[in-house]
Amino acid sequence: MVRQLSCLLLAIYLRLSFFFFVHHHAVSPLQATGSDRVAGAGLVLFSAVLFIYYTVWVICLPFIDSEHVIHSFFFPREYAVLLPLLAALILLLFVARSAYRAPLQY
Repeated sequence: MVRQLSCLLLAIYLRLSFFFFVHHHAVSPLQATGSDRVAGAGLVLFSAVLFIYYTVWVICLPFIDSEHVIHSFFFPREYAVLLPLLAALILLLFVARSAYRAPLQY
C-alpha cells in the first residue's frame, strides 16, 4: 500500500513538473537574455577554473616533489591562506560600504 502510494505521488509530481516546465518555462518574462547567459557562463567557467587551480595548489601539490616543473605554475604555499583572506576582506568591505551607503528604510 505504501509503495503504491509513493509511486502515485511520484507520478503526480513528475506530471506536474513536466507541465510546469513545458507550459511556463518557455513564456517566462524573467528569462535571461543572450548577453546575460554569456556573462553567467563566463562566471561559471571562471569559478570552475579557479576552484580547480586552488584545489590542485592546496591539496595535490604537497604530494608532488618540490623540484617538479609543475610547481613553477603555482604561487608559494603561503599565499594559499593569504589570498582567500584578502578576497574575503575585500568582499566584506564592499558589503559594508554598500550597507553604509544605502541604509535600511523602515
